[in-house]
Amino acid sequence: MVRQYLGYVSLLLSGEMGRFILYHRKVLDEIIAKFPNTLKLAAGAMVIAIPLGLLLGVASAIRNNSLMDRLITGFSITGLSIPVFWSGLILMLVFSLRLKYCLHRVLGI
Repeated sequence: MVRQYLGYVSLLLSGEMGRFILYHRKVLDEIIAKFPNTLKLAAGAMVIAIPLGLLLGVASAIRNNSLMDRLITGFSITGLSIPVFWSGLILMLVFSLRLKYCLHRVLGI
């Protein structure tokens, strides 16, 4: 078992990650192909998250121990407590249903 693990790690370190079963291509090639889109998504999220976080942090600091401060703190703690995979699934579900509803109402799709 240790020998198998060491073999696996040595292949990973050499860049060999195996084959992607669905497309019969190398996993590393798939990762490289998808990486630019991942960077775009991460950059877009940061463009929204950084200014919003700074704005809410300043608002919370200015109005210390107020209702706004407690709401912002509670929202922040809730956001940090929920696992990312769970919140991602919930947000995809909510936005897909909302987008489907909006497209149906506005465009008749």
